[in-house]
Amino acid sequence: MLSRARTVRGDEMKKYISQLLFRSFLIQAVLIAFQLHAPLAQAYFGAPGTQVPVLKSQAQGSPYGYYEYLPQNYQNSGSTKCPVVIFAHGVGEGGDRGATTSSLSKVLANGPPKKLKNGWQTQACVFSPQSDTYGWFDVNEMNNFVDYIFQNYNVDTQRLYVTGLSAGGALTWNYGRAHPERVAAIVPVCGATDSDSTNPVLLGRGVWAFHNFGDGTVGYQFSAHNINGITPTSADVMTGYPYTNGGSAASMDMISIYSISSDSYQWVQGNTTNTPNNHDTIRFTLYKTGGHDAWSAAYDNADMWNWLYTWVNTGASTPTPTPVPTVAPTATPPGSGNWGTVPQVNISGNISVSSSNPASIANKWIQVSGWSGVDGSNFTAQWSVLSGPGVTIASPNSGGTVIGGFKCGITVLKAVLTGAHGGAEAQLTINITGCQ
Repeated sequence: MLSRARTVRGDEMKKYISQLLFRSFLIQAVLIAFQLHAPLAQAYFGAPGTQVPVLKSQAQGSPYGYYEYLPQNYQNSGSTKCPVVIFAHGVGEGGDRGATTSSLSKVLANGPPKKLKNGWQTQACVFSPQSDTYGWFDVNEMNNFVDYIFQNYNVDTQRLYVTGLSAGGALTWNYGRAHPERVAAIVPVCGATDSDSTNPVLLGRGVWAFHNFGDGTVGYQFSAHNINGITPTSADVMTGYPYTNGGSAASMDMISIYSISSDSYQWVQGNTTNTPNNHDTIRFTLYKTGGHDAWSAAYDNADMWNWLYTWVNTGASTPTPTPVPTVAPTATPPGSGNWGTVPQVNISGNISVSSSNPASIANKWIQVSGWSGVDGSNFTAQWSVLSGPGVTIASPNSGGTVIGGFKCGITVLKAVLTGAHGGAEAQLTINITGCQ
């Protein structure tokens, strides 16, 4: 009997222990499931009020490594949400997508990250990603980066501000046109993309473009054509610009203001306006001096930042986005190709010389810039005389060449560029006057 009682008690104890273990397993399974499915805010990488590098390996789900700046009052949770500034760098700051600190640090060379490095403070969360070595950003990848920021930081998704310079300015234009439903405002600076096809999807969003009149890398016409393309008026933004000496820069910095209500442009002196919070305007500042670097003055413009932070995307209706071709002012694709977000071609400025003896005119250097083939691939170039008396082309199969042997009259040169997935054409005019 004693032996049988001990056996019964042993069986009951085993059953009790099994029940305890099963209950413990269920509790752990529930906790694990909750952890897997509960939305967890990412802990930010740097202290509020500082700018820190975030390598791509740290930024799980981001297509880029980036610099993170959070304002001093940033809170990782709660109802106080941070406006977002996305800054896109130029070609020279491309690298390994922020895989290493040495590469990512190139992003600090210009624009907002440079200002933040030097002690500037601002009210927005500023994120400055790095592209690959070619230096160009893809719109779809940038949209994935925006998704990553929205999902991992306590930010105001109605206050997304995109800005960039040169190649990053191209991204700014292209992203704004592709995603007007997301951006509150854009600030493209000497943007290296060009479209004057009317596509006013950004009406109701803030747009302030900056350029230098004498930019020899990306001509100011790029910004002018983009402004024309986002406004419904048939007028040219450069109509009314106070040129001097028959085509030179105005004597002062100028700003064009487009009024939606009157559907018209107006040029005024200065690089700011008396109505910094007027949301009925699209703006284009054209500085009278300077080369490619319009970004130093643009990003030091306190009025621009004050204007920028007033914009909120309330979801108000805007025209339905339509595809926008990215072409140069005189460029026509010779065949089909995937143009993506890569700007096409810019040939150094037209040549105009007055001489009684054209043969004595010194040789000139001309070159293609602002285009490296689709997806950054190498390209081949072919120069030829399209019309006129002609010139001597020293290197007709090179992106840059010396030309000479000038003759009286107007000669038009054509450059045909072919990349891995497409091509482009552009023209350059040579006008020799004053001949005997």
